[in-house]
Order: sequence, then structure tokens, then C-alpha cells
Amino acid sequence: QAASSTSVGVEPEAVHVRAPTRSRACALARARSCVRARGARTGGGSAMEMSSCCLEPADVSDTASALHCRDRWLALQHLRANAGAEAVLLVLGPDSHFDRGGEVVFNWLLNGVGGRDLLAAPLESRYEECAVCIRATGSKVLCKRKLREEMVTKTAMWESCEVIVPRAEQEADQDEYDSFKTWAFIDMVAGLKSFGVAIRSSEGMSSDLKMVVEKWPLVQAHAFDEFGLGFLTMRTSVINLEAMLQCELYPRWDLLSMIRARSSVPKLAKAWGEAMLLRDRQPRKAAEDHLASAVAAAAPLVDFFEYGRLSLSDEDVFELRGCAVPPNVSSSLLLDPAPRVLVGPVQSPEIAIGVAFDSLGEVPGSDVAGSEALHMVWEAVEPLTGIAAARTYALGGASLLEAGGSVPAEQHQVLLHAYVAAAACCRYLIAGHLASLAFLAPPQRDAQLALVAADFLTSIGGAPGRLQVSCTELDAMGLAVPTSTASRCVALLYLRVMVADVACPGLGHTLGTVAYGDTAFCVHACEEGSLGQLCSTGLTAEFPAFAFWPVPSELSRSDEVRAGLDSCLGVGFDRGPSVALGHRSGIRVYLENKGPPPDPLELGISIDQEVQSAVAWDISTLIPGQEPLAGYTSGHAWVFESGKLVVSTPRTGHIVLRIRRDGAGLPSASAPNGLVWVPVEVPIAALGATPLRAAVAVSPSTAGRLRALVAEAAAGAGSGEGGEGFAQLSGLGGLGGDLTWVSALKGPEGGFASTSWWGQLLDAAAFAGAHGGRMPPEACEAALQERRYIEAPSMAPCRCIWVSGLPGCGALDVAVALASSLGAHLVDLAAVLGLGVGATDGVGDMRFVASVLAGVVQPIAAQGGSTLVVCDVLCSPAEVLADLAVHGPFAALCQVAHVVSVLEPLVAYPSKGIRHPLLLSRSLRGWVSAVVVSEARPSTASRSGPAARERDALGGLLAKEVGAARSSREAVLSRNTNALVSGPLQLPPAGLGLKLLALPEGLGSREFVTPTERLRCVFVPTAVPMDIAVLRESCSGCLEVANASAAIAGALRGLFCVEVHVRGTVGSDIEDYMPEDMLGELRGERVQAVHQLVLSAAGEVAPPQRWPEPLASHCGVLFWWSVGGEGCGAATSEATAARRAAAEAAVEESRLKVPARRPAWALENIPPEEVEKAREYMLSVEAPEGYYFSGTSYVDVDGNEYRDHPQLGIRLQEVLDRHNSGVQAWNAAVEEVCSLPMFQASSVRG
Repeated sequence: QAASSTSVGVEPEAVHVRAPTRSRACALARARSCVRARGARTGGGSAMEMSSCCLEPADVSDTASALHCRDRWLALQHLRANAGAEAVLLVLGPDSHFDRGGEVVFNWLLNGVGGRDLLAAPLESRYEECAVCIRATGSKVLCKRKLREEMVTKTAMWESCEVIVPRAEQEADQDEYDSFKTWAFIDMVAGLKSFGVAIRSSEGMSSDLKMVVEKWPLVQAHAFDEFGLGFLTMRTSVINLEAMLQCELYPRWDLLSMIRARSSVPKLAKAWGEAMLLRDRQPRKAAEDHLASAVAAAAPLVDFFEYGRLSLSDEDVFELRGCAVPPNVSSSLLLDPAPRVLVGPVQSPEIAIGVAFDSLGEVPGSDVAGSEALHMVWEAVEPLTGIAAARTYALGGASLLEAGGSVPAEQHQVLLHAYVAAAACCRYLIAGHLASLAFLAPPQRDAQLALVAADFLTSIGGAPGRLQVSCTELDAMGLAVPTSTASRCVALLYLRVMVADVACPGLGHTLGTVAYGDTAFCVHACEEGSLGQLCSTGLTAEFPAFAFWPVPSELSRSDEVRAGLDSCLGVGFDRGPSVALGHRSGIRVYLENKGPPPDPLELGISIDQEVQSAVAWDISTLIPGQEPLAGYTSGHAWVFESGKLVVSTPRTGHIVLRIRRDGAGLPSASAPNGLVWVPVEVPIAALGATPLRAAVAVSPSTAGRLRALVAEAAAGAGSGEGGEGFAQLSGLGGLGGDLTWVSALKGPEGGFASTSWWGQLLDAAAFAGAHGGRMPPEACEAALQERRYIEAPSMAPCRCIWVSGLPGCGALDVAVALASSLGAHLVDLAAVLGLGVGATDGVGDMRFVASVLAGVVQPIAAQGGSTLVVCDVLCSPAEVLADLAVHGPFAALCQVAHVVSVLEPLVAYPSKGIRHPLLLSRSLRGWVSAVVVSEARPSTASRSGPAARERDALGGLLAKEVGAARSSREAVLSRNTNALVSGPLQLPPAGLGLKLLALPEGLGSREFVTPTERLRCVFVPTAVPMDIAVLRESCSGCLEVANASAAIAGALRGLFCVEVHVRGTVGSDIEDYMPEDMLGELRGERVQAVHQLVLSAAGEVAPPQRWPEPLASHCGVLFWWSVGGEGCGAATSEATAARRAAAEAAVEESRLKVPARRPAWALENIPPEEVEKAREYMLSVEAPEGYYFSGTSYVDVDGNEYRDHPQLGIRLQEVLDRHNSGVQAWNAAVEEVCSLPMFQASSVRG
């Protein structure tokens, strides 16, 4: 392709326009095309294995981003609509007598506060005097200047939102500020027939709601006589939304509350770890009294829970929700789950029973078999979110790892088999069925879960006890949800699977209950279908799945092993008499050889002594095919060449283990703290015919030494005690040496690292929040399985870069630069569509646009063109991509790969720093690849001073707002073509997920995120020279009037930009022409000079280097409106005619007019200033004969005094004659120029 760009266009002509539309059919068609495209891609995986396809880092942080605020804004919009209110009104601080209900809504909506913190958190003082009004068609936020940037960035994704701030001088003067605030409030509530407020029952609701609102100072100002509006509630109904907010919105899970809930899990894990540490500190004392040790271990769990609930009790929450709480503790206030540790067969069944808050930490009951207990059940709860976990731990576990244990192996096997079955069942339900059953009514959900769990247990051989499944849904306050809520899209479920009445066949008595529980999020993103129903893995899945502590009999065995180890190492062994070597310090020589110390454990030669180590175990092998159920504990180890190890930990005491090898050598895996896992043998006799899996962590050097000994023994080359002993170890076989289970152990207390599901679940939650859980199924399927970018090459021969933006921002300049850099063809859409002299509105049907573009692209593609740059500011990028993608002829020829939006601060904030209503549509993430924000470009008339500083501030504000809306500053660029070409344009096109998150299409959400305004334009061609000064003043006046009230603005309402490309001059300069030169000057080039202006309501912007049509080929003035209401659909003829009439009137009065004829003077009406000049002149002229000047007056021969020079009349006559002569010449010249065509034309059109 040629290096230079090629412009494609046709002669402009009148085009009647109407707003483009988007339909659900388009969305589904796009979804189907994306589903088909997935088959052409490589890589991928299941939805749960993929990372986030649409969320940016700011969206997954626990700080409120623009996306989080948008989701809550949408939820509030739905609640407002369900309540039948036209608006939600929040007035903060003294202006509402510190209405607590409004403060809570504001904290939830704009500060991201949620959960129990929301109901107790105070409002920061800096937000006082803020006011928010949220309507279906737009929102308004009133705040002080210091909050402007914060409010702008948080509301960056609210469609049609205005952030209203006073000027600095207004805020500095309290009276002016109060007046500004009152007028802003009046504008907020203008035309409302009903609005909702949040007022708690304790704040005066015993009286009439309207009277409570009317007592607010800001509302009282509405009725002041100077405004003449009367009482606000006189013609407006008031609805209290407090109960709906407390019961529906505040307990609701959303993207931000999910992120914060997951971030609270480490705190719960820390409390769990502290409980285990307490149990580890005094193993002997704990082994002697399991009940006392259980109470001590439960203390950190109980303290953590109680401390978290101090700010707000459950009773307080129910009271705020308006729920009646009986005097006695009701079942709804029993804690289930609850923080507790239950020991043995008597206490453990109580895991299925709720606990009163006041009973936490108490011993559930006396366990007569406490000294013989073989297990305990742990349960912990995060106090703010309700996230919970339950685990069953063994007592007497060292016997599981070492032969010769004293604990009955049969009882252990039964208990552990039941626990493995419970854990496997819980994990199976969470992974496979919880998502599809989560949103059923609780009785139906619980019944279905029980059936699925029973079938699963049957498939794995059953369990030695009675199956119990408990499923509790928890809201964002950590409270159980008693009934199903159809409107919710995200649910937090605590699933606990128990095997009760576990009995040992050999003994006949009951061993108690085992339990395993995890908490998981479930998301319902679409209207129907299983793909939109996703479930996380257990949020507490990384908690130690299994642990054990010794019993007294095992401590005795530990003492024996410790004594045997000391004996092998020669501790206390008498080697006989010895002498010291004087020249070698510390060296002694024994006089007789008594041989090696006794080695009762047959440990052999030491390799490492008392080195850092750990031992891990997995009991899932009791039921084949299950996920690991493992844990580990740290301690010290002594390693010997015989392949034996002595390991000492608080949970095992001293035990003897043996390294286990396979046929190829010694397997190993990475372990924490730089160690290496190696497998060890577990005696089969301990648990019948199914051994556990176990491993020990040693240093890499030790593992290398053991591996070398294994190799020597296997090759038959080893000799000596170590080699022979090691050679006798049994082969690996079975599961013993499989270390994949231990390689994923995480943290000092175990658990498994698994976070690959989180990104996909957050995507689903984001879609659910944006679409209200009513996302079209095919679109949901495509979005969740899409990658962030479409990597499959397009089949279309041409790749299109669409340059969009707002009028007056210089989009065509960027398009020209891009086309030149890419060697692409350039298409000005306005030229192609014939937006010319007669155009009065925007673009017509997008099908027509696609057909015209297809005709333009076809010859380019036929000539081998591969890249096309299209410039257009009339259409929304989302509508362009949505409609062009489903237009067969165009889609077959060209793929719109990227959209670049060009914005100018003075156009983006056209009125009092308020966001342009179409700004968000020009910067949507996913739809727009990059946003070019030029630095503030003041005209040459004002490059410094307050105006320039204000423009700089607007430029910074625009960059931050667009960056917040996109959750990334990387795609917000300056006018640097190289950065644009080498950056965002190098990426593949955005996937469907990014687009559907930015612009939801779910029923009920779409109406709130679709722009309510459209661009409308009127082009007034000029065939005659214009008076530039008058034209600038006239257009600026129109823009100023446009920002007044609707009654004053009239047809100019919504005017935000005027582009001027005319010929003319400054009319006042003609007055300086000489009469003899006037005709020549007005015929010359001076009057025909081209003048270019771009005017916005915020000020004058430097004009572009290249004009789009119709200004590229015609001189004229192009007026741009942003029109809502009736003008949003098919433009009415009355509105169109009114806008055209207003534009033509403004231009007509600015045409260059014939110079005014000058009047002749008479002697008596010579201007006083001319008379005074004549007097001053005559002072320099000598007095005539017969007169002399006395210094103050003229005196004649008779002594008469005169003030003026005797010849002043002669001088005035000369002035009069000279002036009238010039007037005659001027008027003659005026008569002559009146015949010029420019003055003969009846209008500016010529």
C-alpha cells in the first residue's frame, strides 16, 4: 500500500437521520458468532480453569472502583423501580439533620462499605453537605470542590451522571454557596412526582413521612418565597426505602463484597492456626485432658468471632430490618455454624445443633469417654461474613504412621473412613451440584443435596454411619437466609456433610460424629441454562484437612523412641578413660575401644542430626479415587544411612519412619522452606489392607545422599551397613511414592493452593451484577468461555480501525495520522453518507451505513487493501460494532478490529465542568480499544491565566475519569500516533465478555445503561463573508443560553459545540479603511480570508488541522446538540425546525454588513470633543490685530474679554468642511460597495 492515506468520499448531500438502535437479536447473533469462533482457537480449557476475561486489577481489589459503584448503582435503580419511585434522594449532613439512613446508603453506594461494617460505620465529615439524586434517566451528585475528582471517578460508569460543584468563589462565600446548593437541589428534584428516601424508624417516623422530609433544611429552602416553588412534598409523594434497603440491598452479595469476603479468609485461617498452635504447645497436658484442651483450642476461634461481632449484634441487625425478635432466644438467632471444638462420641453429634451466642466457649456437656476419645470436630466462623469451615481431627494419630502403635487400629480405620467419605461427599457436592441447586427454595435445595449425597456415598462404597447434609445460605451480614430470594444472583453457602452414629463393628459401640464443611460462592449469571450457574471451590479448602495429636499411650512410645535415639547417638554412653591432646584443643583420645553405642532402634550411621523437617500425611487412600485429605506439621528429624528417620513434632512425638523407594530410585517433590519431600513407608497393619500416604521433608543435600545410597543399593554396588540396610527396603508399588498429593500443600499448617477458579467466578459475578442475573444464555455462554481477546484471525480481507469521539475534538486529525502511519485508506463517514448542506441530524439506520461502507470497502479489498481507517463522531462505538458485525455484506469484507476514541477536555466537560452525557459511550471498555485525551488546547487568545489553568484541570480530570471507567490508565493516551500504533492497536480485538460487562444487555439493566441522549447537528452554509467577531460573540451567546433553564434556552437547549469554517473578517476593521481603498479591500483577499473556530460552552478550542464533512468542502457553521427526550428517537419536525431556525438566526446576524453611512455635521452640532480640540489648537495661534491674550482670556481694544480665540469660528468651519468632505467620500464609497454580491445576497447562503 502507498505510504500516504487515501480519502474516500462522495459529494455531500442532505441526509435525514435518526438514532440507531440495538436489539437483543443483535446481541444473540454476536454471541452465536463468538461461540462459532471459539472452535477455531487453540488452547482454552473449562470455564473454571480460565482466568478473568473481563476484569482489570482495579476491579478485583477490595477498594471500591467505578465498576463496583456501577453495580451498586444498578441494584439501587432496580430497587427504586420496584418501589415505584421516580428517584432516590440522598441528602447528607446538616442539610438533612444528619439522616442516618441516607448516610448508610451513601457509604454503601459510593464508598464501597458493606456487610456489618456498613450498618455501624459513620459517615466521614468531608461528605457532609453532599446530595445525590438518582433517576432512571440520569443521576446528579452535588459535592464540594475537594470531592469533585473522587465523585467523578466513582461515578465514571454511571450513565448520564452529572457531578455538580460550585466555583471556588461561590464556595468561599457561605451565602453564595447556600444559594448555589439550593438551586442545584431544585434542579435535582425538578419535575418529580415521587421520590424515595432512607429514614430509620427511630428518627421520627412516628410522625408523617412528608413532615420529616420537609423539616430538612435543604428541603425547606425549596419553599422559600424567592424561589416561588412551594413545599416539595405538596405535589410529590415520598416513599421510605429503608426497609427494602435493609432486607434486599444491604444483605446482597456483589462483586466487591465477594472480594472482601475472600480477603477475610486469611484472618479466619490465622485464628484456626492459633487454635492448633495452642493445642501443639503442651501435647502431654492436652493428651491427659482432651476436654480441657478442646476448650483451650476453641478459645481463639470464639474470641475471634465474638470480637468481630462487637460492633453490631445479630439482634441489632434484625431490628434494623424490621424483624420481630421474641424475648427469648429464637431459633433464628442460634448460631449454626458456630465456633467450637467438640470431642469424642458424646460431644461430636452436637455439631448439627445451633449454639446461642452467650453459650460460645462453654463445654457442651460432660463426655464420660473423654479420656478414650479418638477424634474431635472443629468448626470456625468468620464473624463479619459468616464464612465457616468444619474439620475432623484424630486423637492418637502417631500410631497411623509407625508400626506397633497402641491405639486400636480398627476404631481409627472406621472413624477415618467415615471422615474421608464426608469430605469426599462435601467436595463432590460443591464441585458438581451446589451451583445448580443453590438458588432453589431451601427445603427443595436441601432435599436435592441429600439425594445427590446419598447416591455419591453409594458409588464409593457407603460410609459406616448415618449421612447428614446441612446447607446454610449466608447473606453479606453473615446471617442465615431463612427463605429463598428470587432476585439474588450471588449466594454464599455453607455446606457441611456429617456421618453420624459412626459405629465400630468389632466393638459395637458408637464412636460419634465426623464432619467436613466448606463455604462456597454460587453465582447465577443468566436467565437459564447451567453454564451461567457457577460455584467456587471451598473458600476454606486450604484449611488443614486432617491433623492428629497424641494420646498418653503414644507419648510412652515416644519416650521409648527418644531413649533409643539418644542411645544410638551416644548420649550418656560411657566410652571409658581418655586423654586430651594438648596441641589440639577439644580432641580427646580414648584409651580403650568399647565399640559403638547400643542401637536398639537399628538406626545405623547418622547423616543429619536434629535438622529442620516436616511430616505430611494423606488419609484419602482409605477410599480409592478421592482427592487428597492431607495435612502436615513441622519439627525436627534425624536421618540415617539405613534409610530410617526419627521425626519429632508436637503432634507425633518421636516416631521412627523409613524412606520408601520405587524401582527407579527415590522420588521427591518440593517442600516449604527450601526442603524436599521424600516418601516414607506406612505400616499396612495400622489400617488393615489400605496404607496411608506419608512423606517427610529433608534438606536437598540429605535427599541427594539418600538418592545416592538407593542407587548404590539398587545396582548391587553398595557395601557396608548403610547400603545393605537400605537395599532391603521394599519397592514402592501402589500409592506410597506418589508425591503429587503433597506437592500442592500450602502454608505451615497444610491445605491446598487452588485459585484458578476465582477469576472466572468473579467474571460471572460481574455479569450477574451488571445484567441482574438475566443475561441472555447464549451471550452468557460466549462471555464466560471467551478469552479476554479474540485470537482467531478474521476471515474478512480488511481490518478496520474506527476513530470515534465527540464533535470538536479533532478525531479526523488522529484518523489521518493513523492512516498515514498504517499505510491505510481513510474514509470520512460524513463524506460517504453525504452529511452536507442540508443535514440536520445524525446518521440514519445502521443497515444503510453498513451497505454504504460495504460499497466503499469492496473496491479497496479488490485492490489488495488490508487496512481501513474510518472516522465518525456521530455513532456510538457500541452501536457501530454491534450492528456492523451482524451485517453480512460488510462483515464479509471488513472486521472492525479496534475503536479509537478522541476526546477534548473542553468538549467533554462543556457546561460548568459537568460531564458530557455521551462521554461514557465514547470510552466504554471492551468497545473502545484506546481513548486519546489531548492535553487542554486553549486558543491562541488565552494560553495562560485562570482560563488556561481551568483547562489544565479539566484535562487531568478527564484522564482520571476515563481511566476509572476503564479501570486502567494504560489505554488513555495523548496524541502520540506511535504509542497508539505500537500499543493498543497491536492487541487482538476485545472478547465479548469485556463488551457485555461494560454495556449490559440483561432485561431490566439495559434501560439504565443506554444513553438517553443523541447527537443532533445543524449545518448552516455561508456563501458570503462573515463578521468574525460578531460570529464568535453570537455563537458563544448561544452556548451560554443553552446552559440556562429549559424555558430560557428553548431550541438551544443541549447545544454544546459550534464548529466554524468561514470566510470573512472582523467587521470593525472596515471602519479603518480609507474611502478610496474600501472597494478594493472588500474585493480583495483580506475579506475572503478563512477563519476557523471551535467553540464549546467551556471555552474556545484550537481548530483541527483537517475538517470532516461538510466543513471540509463547504464554508459554514456546524452546530452540535446533545438531545434527550423526544429527540432521542426519530427527530420531530418541530424540534428539527426549531434548532435550524435558531442556528440560522445566530449565523445570519453575524454576516459581514455594509458599512454604515456617516452623517454630515452642522456648525451647531460639531461634537464637543472636536470643539475642544479646536480650542486647544487656537491657543498656539497668535491673537489677530486689535487683540491680545492676557493669559486667561482674549482682550480687544475696548477692553472686552473673550474666552475663545477670535478666529475659533474660522477654525471650526475648517473642521466642519474637512469632516463633511470625508463623509461625502465615505458615503460615496459605501454606495459603491453596496452593489457587491456579498451585500446583495438575501441570506448567508448567498
